Amino acid sequence: MAMARSGEKPPKESLRDYRLALQKAETDFPRLVVAQGESEFLRSEASRRFREAWLAGHPDGSVIAIHGGDGNRAAGLGALCRELAGGSLFGNVKLVLARQAEKILFPGGEAESRTEELDDNRRKGEEGDFLERAENPSPCVWLFIETSTLPKNRILGKRLASAAHRIPCPLPNQSEIPEWLAERAKGLGKKIDPGAAEMLLQAHGSDLGILAVELEKLALFADDSSPINGNILEKFMTGSAAFDIFGFGNAVEAGDRLQAILLARRIGTQGARDRDGRREAGENTAHRVLSMLSSTLRLLLLAKTADIRRLGPGAFAAEEKLSPMRAKRLMETARRFEPSGLRRMLARAVEETRRVHDTGGDVLLSLETMAILLTERRTDALA
Repeated sequence: MAMARSGEKPPKESLRDYRLALQKAETDFPRLVVAQGESEFLRSEASRRFREAWLAGHPDGSVIAIHGGDGNRAAGLGALCRELAGGSLFGNVKLVLARQAEKILFPGGEAESRTEELDDNRRKGEEGDFLERAENPSPCVWLFIETSTLPKNRILGKRLASAAHRIPCPLPNQSEIPEWLAERAKGLGKKIDPGAAEMLLQAHGSDLGILAVELEKLALFADDSSPINGNILEKFMTGSAAFDIFGFGNAVEAGDRLQAILLARRIGTQGARDRDGRREAGENTAHRVLSMLSSTLRLLLLAKTADIRRLGPGAFAAEEKLSPMRAKRLMETARRFEPSGLRRMLARAVEETRRVHDTGGDVLLSLETMAILLTERRTDALA
């Protein structure tokens, strides 16, 4: 990756940076690897893929996992150092995986308070021992560290960052996800159309873990020879609140009032499954859509402004960190409205959301009202 000049912020890391660094690690087997970043999904995937590649290249090797998590599995830096001291029990090579390593390497985080002098001295001794073993590894030991952060104000963090092959694991921009979905579908032996990738992103958000699971289900659902397209996705998702929310947005953007009202009623009366599998009340689902409408209207207003400034969809997508397809559709929709009308609709959506939240009002009625307002082409009627 290109280094930033002095005084400049380093460039934001991308999914491409992650992919290239992981591929190099899988090929070269560096002795010290750090998968570091905010995306827990990418850190976990990097750990799994490196482990699989390493075992394929070292079939007689063993894997030892050291956890920094809470509970009985939690282990400290001393335990990690002991595993780095030599090979496995039978003298074979071994891979040591340090998971949730920020809790092993940096207990308490960057603002860690000093304890008694004895504990502090012991900690320094452990850090020195660990750095010696990490920077000068035993010929039969590999170390893979999975961590959310490497504090920059700690000597340990700086030396570890300079010695390791780093795999960046950032939270992705939405504009990167359609390409990521296409690559992941290819790995499953499938092809996903750009429109279907956009639908999946709009329905489930940018959580890579959720998207990966949904894509695997879609790959099983589709015929062997069929690409994952809008028709496949519609058949798979019909009846779910997530798909109705996506359809509601499409109906609003197309100005289809009857379809928007129909979907508003379905969203308000059917429940949805939350991440733990519990049934949500329909009104909670409708309330979530009201919040979504506020966000969409804000983007439409920004798209209108970008159009007035004569920005193209590509420049608008980069400026707002949107996928190119989403940016293009927003700009095309925004051309149907005057800025004043969009501002009034945004104010109304925010007002309705706040009113429902504060007073427990009729969410379904508010959603139907918004469906009518948002499909009104004569925006001066909102004055």
